[in-house]
Amino acid sequence: MSPERLILLTKMSIPSKGNTILRPLEFTEIMPPEGQVLQVPMPGNQHGKIKIVAAVTVLVFSAIITITITFIYSSEEKIFSKGVENAIVVEASSTSSAIYVYQWPIEKKHNTGLVTEISYCSVKGPGITAYRKNPKQAAKSLLPCLNNTKTVIPKADHSTTRIYFAATNAVRLLEYHDKAAAQTILAEIQHLIKSLPFSFGNFHILSAQELGSFNWITANYLDGRFIQASEAKTTYESPCWPSGYNKTVSMDDLFGSLCTASKRPANYKPDDEITFKGTGNPAKCQELVYLLFDFEACAGKSYCSFDGIYMPKIRGKFMAFSGFYHISRALRLPTSFSVTSFSETLLSFCTKGWAELKFILPDDKDCDIRQYCFDGFLMHTLLIHGYKFSPIRWKKISFMETVNGIHVKWSLGYMLSITNTIPQEIEEIRSKISTTTFQIVLSVFVGTGIISILVICKLML
Repeated sequence: MSPERLILLTKMSIPSKGNTILRPLEFTEIMPPEGQVLQVPMPGNQHGKIKIVAAVTVLVFSAIITITITFIYSSEEKIFSKGVENAIVVEASSTSSAIYVYQWPIEKKHNTGLVTEISYCSVKGPGITAYRKNPKQAAKSLLPCLNNTKTVIPKADHSTTRIYFAATNAVRLLEYHDKAAAQTILAEIQHLIKSLPFSFGNFHILSAQELGSFNWITANYLDGRFIQASEAKTTYESPCWPSGYNKTVSMDDLFGSLCTASKRPANYKPDDEITFKGTGNPAKCQELVYLLFDFEACAGKSYCSFDGIYMPKIRGKFMAFSGFYHISRALRLPTSFSVTSFSETLLSFCTKGWAELKFILPDDKDCDIRQYCFDGFLMHTLLIHGYKFSPIRWKKISFMETVNGIHVKWSLGYMLSITNTIPQEIEEIRSKISTTTFQIVLSVFVGTGIISILVICKLML
């Protein structure tokens, strides 16, 4: 193969009447070995490859940053939109206790959480004031239900879940009657609650005004329109108890309360016992219940309920719950019923003997069954003569225990009020990457990626 003369040319930017002049760069005689391919380095092309690699690197880097920042932003928006708050309320009422677990989205409405009930546990046994001679047992009675809350609330949320204790008039009366006993009971309960893995909220002994307010909030929150009828409960004597039921109580049980202290007999001895025998006399029971109210104090007053107490004119729909609901349930009445139906059913119920009542109410406690007749006449007297519900207005009362699975109790109103004091802490997470910052960063790296693509395209032409 004869030698070949290879001429290497380079393109020069020397204009000559609109043309580019090509001039020899180097003349070299090259004799490549037979069968081999002649390879000549091209300095200009090598430089272009480096630029392409650099542009691709910038493009990939921009894409990674853009995807990462978008994922972080969208993830935090997800936390903000679906985050929830949990809280526990220990409700200590007059005759019983209950523990509720409430939940609401962290994003509030009008600074109030949209609270729902996710767990309800009724504490076995009497109210906590019944343990004044054994304060430690008052705390122990709450333990099974408190342990249940640990399983309801995810373990990861235990430390941020607040727990509140709220008690009603029974504890308040015990404080007046035996302050040392009340303080010991509360101290035992507080010690137990602080030993739990939750965040301690506070202890609150509700006033009558607060209790009424929280009941009102609960009823109106659950329905949006209803005004609730207040709960009123007390104890009385044997004409209201069913025949065949006997009960022996101490004088302290009858007159140990501040409510009955003024009626103590001259020979009062706390440990003396009295045996009551139920007679099942509904007419006498109704008469005695009526005498509990001073309706004469409202004579000539249009806006008065009883005992001279002011009451605005009733209007709209009403929700009756708690004690009122349990009376209607025991009488096997529906959610709404006429006053005639109630009166006839109550009269029939109060003539039944103890054995028959135990048979038809197998799951009810003895202390509740014996009181239904008295409570029924108390409810009838209060609503008809006290609150002035006519037969037509009576039909606008709904007797309910739950609304959409949520118990109609003052504890819900209490929880709604508490949510106003709990900050929306999730906002701190969202603020780490604000919408404005996200838009700026995204624009920079998307722009960089577009420029990289344009550079790559130009270099490859």
